[in-house]
Amino acid sequence: MKRLKVTVNGVSYEVEVEILEDNESEGYLPQYQTVQPAITSAPIISTLVSKPRPTVSVGGNGVTAPMAGNITTIHVKAGDSVKANEVVVEMEAMKMITKLSAPSDGVVKEIHVKSGANVNQGDLLVSFK
Repeated sequence: MKRLKVTVNGVSYEVEVEILEDNESEGYLPQYQTVQPAITSAPIISTLVSKPRPTVSVGGNGVTAPMAGNITTIHVKAGDSVKANEVVVEMEAMKMITKLSAPSDGVVKEIHVKSGANVNQGDLLVSFK
């Protein structure tokens, strides 16, 4: 195992990496040098999240887009009753599907987007009564 420092969106993480195949000794990577990674107080990433957590709007009366992306599936229609955390819309952003859930029990008032639509962060997707 090797310890490496990785910076993602300006946040540094210290990670452990298992090298399964070392091609460096065979001359495949002669331009690279082995360097000692910096030790930081950043958290160590030990596992990857297998699926994103449902994302809901803060206001409670609607679901907004957490980031720019493309609406792939709409699971509800106006007038449908929904339970808290029930998935109402799926969107694709950065080649990942994010499932957006109802913030609480309620009735769908209006769908503000169509399947295939491009949305920006903060756009209202579904509102509730």
